[in-house]
Amino acid sequence: RGASPKHNHTSRGAVNMSRPILNSADATSSAMDSDEDTGTDSGYGSSVKGPDTRWVPVCCTAGCLCHVCYIVLFMTYMVVFPLWCKWLLTAPMPFTYWGEEYPDFPRMPLMYTGISQTEHETAPQIEISPIPQVQSSCNYTCASDLRGYRTSEMNFDIALRMNSPNLSNYSHTTYPVILTSEDFEHWMLAADRRDASPQVFFDQVTSESGHMYASVQDRCTKPKASTFTDHKAYVIACVSWRSLKDLEDLDGDDSAVPVPPIGGGEEDSGWTNEDIAAKCDVIGGVCGWPCNSDMPFISIPGCTASGHIDQAMLDALLPEKPLGNVTVQACTSPDTEECVTSVQPMSQWPCHECVVRERDERRRLRRRLRRLAPGLTPPAGLGGGLPGALPGMSLDDDEDADEDEEDDEEEGEVKYRSLPRFLAKYTNAVPPKDMDIVSSPKVHILAAHSMEGPWMKLYDPIDPESDYLPPTPATMPAQKDTYKTSEEEVRSMSLLASNKLTLSPQSCFGKRGPMYIVACAVNQSAYDDGSQWQNSKDKRFSPGQKVMPPPFNDRCVAVAGRCGHACEPHSGNHTIPHCLPNGYINISALVGDIPIKYNRVTPVFAFVYVLLFGFAVKMVMLCPGIFSPYRHCAYYDPELTRELKYILVVGVTGGGDEGKGTMVRNTIGMVAGLPPACQCRFVVCNNEEGHRLEMMTCWGKFCNVVGAMPNFGGRTYEDNLRQFTAVWCEETKNMKLDSVGGKVKQLDPSILARLCGKTTLAKIRKEDNWSRFPQQAYAKLEAAISALEEDLATDYNKFTPMTPHRDYVRDWAPPDLRSTSLRMHFTSRAKPKEDARNIMVQHVAVGTWYYKVPPNATPKDWLKLRENCHEMVYAQNDDDEVNVKVPLRSSHGKAGGLNFVDNYITIVNDRPENSYGTEQDEAPSLYAIADARHQFQP
Repeated sequence: RGASPKHNHTSRGAVNMSRPILNSADATSSAMDSDEDTGTDSGYGSSVKGPDTRWVPVCCTAGCLCHVCYIVLFMTYMVVFPLWCKWLLTAPMPFTYWGEEYPDFPRMPLMYTGISQTEHETAPQIEISPIPQVQSSCNYTCASDLRGYRTSEMNFDIALRMNSPNLSNYSHTTYPVILTSEDFEHWMLAADRRDASPQVFFDQVTSESGHMYASVQDRCTKPKASTFTDHKAYVIACVSWRSLKDLEDLDGDDSAVPVPPIGGGEEDSGWTNEDIAAKCDVIGGVCGWPCNSDMPFISIPGCTASGHIDQAMLDALLPEKPLGNVTVQACTSPDTEECVTSVQPMSQWPCHECVVRERDERRRLRRRLRRLAPGLTPPAGLGGGLPGALPGMSLDDDEDADEDEEDDEEEGEVKYRSLPRFLAKYTNAVPPKDMDIVSSPKVHILAAHSMEGPWMKLYDPIDPESDYLPPTPATMPAQKDTYKTSEEEVRSMSLLASNKLTLSPQSCFGKRGPMYIVACAVNQSAYDDGSQWQNSKDKRFSPGQKVMPPPFNDRCVAVAGRCGHACEPHSGNHTIPHCLPNGYINISALVGDIPIKYNRVTPVFAFVYVLLFGFAVKMVMLCPGIFSPYRHCAYYDPELTRELKYILVVGVTGGGDEGKGTMVRNTIGMVAGLPPACQCRFVVCNNEEGHRLEMMTCWGKFCNVVGAMPNFGGRTYEDNLRQFTAVWCEETKNMKLDSVGGKVKQLDPSILARLCGKTTLAKIRKEDNWSRFPQQAYAKLEAAISALEEDLATDYNKFTPMTPHRDYVRDWAPPDLRSTSLRMHFTSRAKPKEDARNIMVQHVAVGTWYYKVPPNATPKDWLKLRENCHEMVYAQNDDDEVNVKVPLRSSHGKAGGLNFVDNYITIVNDRPENSYGTEQDEAPSLYAIADARHQFQP
């Protein structure tokens, strides 16, 4: 077969094209050549060559520059990659991965590791109770819960006292953690804040600030002090280091003499300023109008805005006695056991109602006397009346024997308003340099209306012999009995060491013998940081967890340690490394410079070796040819297609949104991808996996539109087809599935006009040279477009299934086979009904449709053999040892459909009528897949 005649194109930028003979050797061209050049090509011509760039120096071409850039990047890679591998081993490990082989333990940034690293320390940062050496101080039951039996493992209580002045500038709250070790190399966590009491944190950081004396006073002030509830008042706390007996000896003070709550006793003249100077070692006080009066402090001399007495006036009362600081605070409620102090000044302190009740014996006696007949003499011993009687409680006024018991109860009570319950605190305590002092100071609460006195004591000693109970808040029940509590004990202040904690561990420390115990103070901000507990579920320590060995100053803001022989007698600690004679661990062994961690571990070395091995392999593969330029075409050349047997573009439709509109839009893009002057067949195949009859009908209508393309205007049939489909793509590229997909019941008229090609034809006739030709030149094309429009407008997305077990294939070729290289095919492989109860396999089994292939069958017999298919069922033997049974659908889904198309197109192009008669018949083919839900844009 000879070459086809050349077609001379007069359109702009045209080149000579050589077509392969697709029909017969003596076929003639049907193209309508024209010598007229309209000059209105609009870019749709078949020009494929780029501009002439022969004048450009070779080194300045785009290909050369790209090659040079690639070499530079590759050489950079050759240098940078080994350096990066070295950096992996020499660079410091990220701080978050330090100690990752141990359980989570909150760590501080390196900039704060010097907090606990102080020089020339004379005292430990945390004082720790000594390690006990006697058996009775050790608990050997801690292992019972873990192992079920007792062992030599033990624990014991530990007392800690924070004494780190450095810490006041860095941390507000710290938690205690106890670490133990038997060899100073392997450490474990033995206790933490869950085992601490009375609090879970250190409130203060030094012994000076941590030592505080406190005393909570009685719930009610005495009745005579009710005068201070409605007038301005100065309330001071007088702290003395002498006993109450010593105070009695000073001017005959009767501080410890019991006084009845009501009546009895001598009138209290109060303390003068001279008495305060003689009896008090430290004073502090508040001032204002109490009981929520909210009166301004300005009218009270010596009263500050915070409600405290001016320090200069207090210093005038106690000259030359700087022995500490005393504060007076009010409890918010008198009923609770714990005193929660108010933060408001004295003018906003609430007062409460108190009551003095008779004892039960006096009440019963009064009832008996009330029932005596008038004129009878009271029994001997009563003296004609009740001792200590109040006004309104005499026998003469109680002649009505039938009076209600409620009235009787009210006669035995006296109610009054009391100042709030007070809490006195004594901080920075300095005992006087006197041998005659007590172990804990005493406090008296005094009140006056002016700073000149006299000062009244707000509380009197309890008289257990009185006929009346001590005053109690009206909201609380009456006391059943009054214990004989000494006034010395009531007025004593308790020492509260807020820098001291006691830990009672639940887990074991280790076995008896040499032991190290370290107390670590962990900062609250680090402890509560969630990023510090990435590998822990509960975001807290686990008793017995392993701990990274010293230095500890990267985890502890304060640290100290004890060493010794636990629970066994021993003469000394000199045999234990790092242990000082006083029983503490040398601080230099616990803190120090934090060593930088590196990635020099086995996994990282293995990772780097693998990287370097791959790098070496890449160098060997790429270096020999990297400097040789890669030969490639700078632009499309039709001669490239001569090296291919055919180009296949497949669009697969199945179901859902892949209906007629989706298929047409996708096919428009595939046809528009027809390369100009293609030297091989360009095959467009629509594979319908849904096996729907309307899809095949619609495909035929589309093929009619392609076949009705006119051949005029100085262009060939193919040029006009490419121009038409390019504009058709522009008209349909913005159509989305919600306008043409499976959920659409009827196409919108504007969408329909664009999808069928009507607007495309109108646009080309208006803007291009097609308008110069008579109307009858478009008649065939307009009829084909109208037929496609009618098909899309009728029963859209309503489908009829084809015969399930039959294959359907349709072919389309142009009227003149040499006018274009475009070929179109429709395939729909068999889709027999399958029983969902059968397992789908790729070989013939029960429930599978299959066909037989004889030994002498050829590929051209493939479709014919598939037509004679059967279903394998039970009880029907089909033993055939000659023919091969092949499943009708060896693969399901679109993948199986693509395999079917590949087989079919291969058979079609091997037919004699499609032979080139040259070496091109043995050339490879190009296979492309066009997704049905998208559209190719030329």
